[in-house]
Amino acid sequence: MSRKDIIMLSQRELKRLHVIQKVLEGVSSIEEGNRFLQEYLPGYNKRFSVKAKEEDNFHREIPKGLNLDRILCIKTGRTLRNDYTISHKGKLYQILEKTNAKNIQVEERINGTMLMACGDSRLKFKEITERPERQDNKPSTLIFKKKKPPIPAPYHPWRRPKPVMQKNSYQQKELQT
Repeated sequence: MSRKDIIMLSQRELKRLHVIQKVLEGVSSIEEGNRFLQEYLPGYNKRFSVKAKEEDNFHREIPKGLNLDRILCIKTGRTLRNDYTISHKGKLYQILEKTNAKNIQVEERINGTMLMACGDSRLKFKEITERPERQDNKPSTLIFKKKKPPIPAPYHPWRRPKPVMQKNSYQQKELQT
Protein backbone atom coordinates (compact mmCIF):
# COMPACT_ATOMS: atom_id res chain seq x y z
CA MET A 1 0.00 0.00 0.00
CA SER A 2 1.52 3.29 -1.05
CA ARG A 3 1.57 6.48 0.97
CA LYS A 4 -1.05 8.01 -1.34
CA ASP A 5 -3.41 5.05 -0.72
CA ILE A 6 -2.99 5.44 3.04
CA ILE A 7 -3.79 9.16 2.82
CA MET A 8 -6.86 8.49 0.67
CA LEU A 9 -8.05 5.79 3.08
CA SER A 10 -7.60 8.04 6.11
CA GLN A 11 -9.47 10.87 4.34
CA ARG A 12 -12.42 8.52 3.64
CA GLU A 13 -12.45 7.39 7.26
CA LEU A 14 -12.38 11.02 8.43
CA LYS A 15 -15.34 11.84 6.18
CA ARG A 16 -17.25 8.85 7.55
CA LEU A 17 -16.46 9.90 11.12
CA HIS A 18 -17.54 13.44 10.29
CA VAL A 19 -20.93 12.13 9.09
CA ILE A 20 -21.30 10.05 12.28
CA GLN A 21 -20.39 13.08 14.39
CA LYS A 22 -23.04 15.17 12.62
CA VAL A 23 -25.66 12.49 13.29
CA LEU A 24 -24.60 12.15 16.93
CA GLU A 25 -24.96 15.90 17.45
CA GLY A 26 -28.68 15.41 16.82
CA VAL A 27 -28.85 12.64 19.44
CA SER A 28 -29.88 14.13 22.77
CA SER A 29 -31.07 11.13 24.80
CA ILE A 30 -30.13 7.53 25.43
CA GLU A 31 -33.19 6.26 23.56
CA GLU A 32 -32.28 8.28 20.45
CA GLY A 33 -28.69 7.02 20.69
CA ASN A 34 -29.86 3.41 20.90
CA ARG A 35 -32.11 3.88 17.86
CA PHE A 36 -29.19 5.39 15.91
CA LEU A 37 -26.92 2.45 16.82
CA GLN A 38 -29.57 -0.10 15.80
CA GLU A 39 -29.66 1.50 12.35
CA TYR A 40 -25.91 2.13 11.98
CA LEU A 41 -24.24 -0.99 13.43
CA PRO A 42 -25.64 -3.64 11.04
CA GLY A 43 -24.18 -1.79 8.03
CA TYR A 44 -20.89 -1.24 9.87
CA ASN A 45 -20.63 -4.91 10.85
CA LYS A 46 -21.54 -6.05 7.34
CA ARG A 47 -18.80 -3.88 5.87
CA PHE A 48 -15.95 -4.73 8.26
CA SER A 49 -16.70 -8.20 9.65
CA VAL A 50 -14.58 -11.18 8.58
CA LYS A 51 -15.69 -14.81 8.78
CA ALA A 52 -13.43 -17.25 10.61
CA LYS A 53 -11.62 -19.90 8.57
CA GLU A 54 -12.75 -22.61 10.99
CA GLU A 55 -15.82 -22.56 13.16
CA ASP A 56 -14.31 -24.63 16.00
CA ASN A 57 -13.96 -23.18 19.49
CA PHE A 58 -10.26 -22.58 20.12
CA HIS A 59 -10.62 -21.32 23.69
CA ARG A 60 -8.51 -23.23 26.17
CA GLU A 61 -9.70 -24.55 29.52
CA ILE A 62 -8.63 -22.60 32.58
CA PRO A 63 -5.75 -24.49 34.22
CA LYS A 64 -6.39 -25.87 37.71
CA GLY A 65 -4.96 -23.69 40.46
CA LEU A 66 -5.18 -20.52 38.35
CA ASN A 67 -7.11 -17.81 40.19
CA LEU A 68 -8.60 -15.44 37.60
CA ASP A 69 -9.81 -13.07 40.32
CA ARG A 70 -6.21 -12.52 41.37
CA ILE A 71 -5.13 -11.92 37.75
CA LEU A 72 -8.04 -9.75 36.60
CA CYS A 73 -7.77 -7.05 39.27
CA ILE A 74 -6.10 -3.69 39.76
CA LYS A 75 -2.86 -4.17 41.68
CA THR A 76 -1.17 -1.30 43.47
CA GLY A 77 2.05 -1.45 45.47
CA ARG A 78 2.17 0.36 48.81
CA THR A 79 4.94 0.89 51.35
CA LEU A 80 4.29 -0.45 54.85
CA ARG A 81 5.01 2.16 57.52
CA ASN A 82 6.65 1.44 60.88
CA ASP A 83 3.25 1.41 62.63
CA TYR A 84 1.92 -1.25 60.17
CA THR A 85 -0.32 1.17 58.28
CA ILE A 86 -0.65 1.95 54.59
CA SER A 87 -2.44 4.69 52.72
CA HIS A 88 -4.56 3.82 49.68
CA LYS A 89 -6.88 6.14 47.75
CA GLY A 90 -6.95 8.70 50.55
CA LYS A 91 -7.82 6.15 53.24
CA LEU A 92 -5.66 4.71 55.98
CA TYR A 93 -5.54 0.95 56.64
CA GLN A 94 -4.08 -0.93 59.62
CA ILE A 95 -2.42 -4.29 58.90
CA LEU A 96 -3.42 -6.63 61.75
CA GLU A 97 -0.67 -9.22 61.23
CA LYS A 98 3.01 -8.74 61.90
CA THR A 99 5.10 -8.98 58.78
CA ASN A 100 8.69 -8.22 57.85
CA ALA A 101 7.72 -6.97 54.41
CA LYS A 102 8.32 -3.37 53.43
CA ASN A 103 5.99 -3.43 50.43
CA ILE A 104 2.36 -4.58 50.32
CA GLN A 105 0.32 -5.38 47.20
CA VAL A 106 -3.24 -3.98 47.27
CA GLU A 107 -5.62 -5.80 44.92
CA GLU A 108 -8.96 -4.26 43.94
CA ARG A 109 -11.16 -7.04 42.62
CA ILE A 110 -13.86 -6.80 39.93
CA ASN A 111 -16.60 -7.48 42.48
CA GLY A 112 -15.52 -4.44 44.54
CA THR A 113 -13.65 -6.25 47.30
CA MET A 114 -10.14 -5.33 48.33
CA LEU A 115 -7.34 -7.67 49.32
CA MET A 116 -3.88 -6.97 50.70
CA ALA A 117 -1.13 -9.46 50.08
CA CYS A 118 2.55 -9.89 50.73
CA GLY A 119 3.83 -12.34 48.15
CA ASP A 120 1.39 -15.28 48.16
CA SER A 121 0.04 -14.72 51.68
CA ARG A 122 -3.05 -12.64 52.38
CA LEU A 123 -2.93 -10.07 55.15
CA LYS A 124 -5.78 -9.16 57.49
CA PHE A 125 -6.49 -5.45 57.66
CA LYS A 126 -9.03 -2.88 58.80
CA GLU A 127 -9.78 0.67 57.76
CA ILE A 128 -8.86 3.43 60.18
CA THR A 129 -11.64 6.02 60.18
CA GLU A 130 -9.84 8.67 62.27
CA ARG A 131 -6.19 9.44 62.24
CA PRO A 132 -4.66 9.13 65.70
CA GLU A 133 -3.15 12.26 67.19
CA ARG A 134 0.58 12.42 67.12
CA GLN A 135 2.25 12.11 70.50
CA ASP A 136 5.40 14.11 70.95
CA ASN A 137 7.92 12.59 73.35
CA LYS A 138 10.07 15.72 73.21
CA PRO A 139 10.08 18.14 76.16
CA SER A 140 8.25 21.40 75.61
CA THR A 141 11.37 23.51 76.29
CA LEU A 142 14.73 22.81 74.79
CA ILE A 143 17.71 22.66 77.12
CA PHE A 144 21.08 23.46 75.65
CA LYS A 145 24.17 22.18 77.38
CA LYS A 146 27.40 24.07 77.05
CA LYS A 147 30.00 22.03 75.30
CA LYS A 148 33.61 22.24 76.41
CA PRO A 149 36.02 22.97 73.62
CA PRO A 150 37.94 19.89 72.56
CA ILE A 151 41.36 19.49 74.12
CA PRO A 152 43.93 17.83 71.87
CA ALA A 153 45.82 14.76 73.12
CA PRO A 154 49.40 15.18 74.43
CA TYR A 155 50.87 13.64 71.28
CA HIS A 156 48.79 15.80 68.94
CA PRO A 157 50.81 17.90 66.43
CA TRP A 158 49.47 21.10 67.98
CA ARG A 159 51.26 20.28 71.24
CA ARG A 160 54.67 19.64 69.66
CA PRO A 161 57.19 22.43 69.91
CA LYS A 162 57.37 24.61 66.86
CA PRO A 163 60.50 24.15 64.78
CA VAL A 164 62.86 27.11 64.83
CA MET A 165 63.34 28.61 61.44
CA GLN A 166 67.03 28.79 60.69
CA LYS A 167 68.61 31.14 58.31
CA ASN A 168 70.40 29.73 55.34
CA SER A 169 73.54 28.01 56.56
CA TYR A 170 75.48 28.80 53.45
CA GLN A 171 76.49 32.29 52.63
CA GLN A 172 76.85 33.69 49.27
CA LYS A 173 80.47 34.24 48.31
CA GLU A 174 81.35 37.51 46.87
CA LEU A 175 82.80 37.44 43.48
CA GLN A 176 86.34 38.67 43.27
CA THR A 177 87.19 40.45 40.19
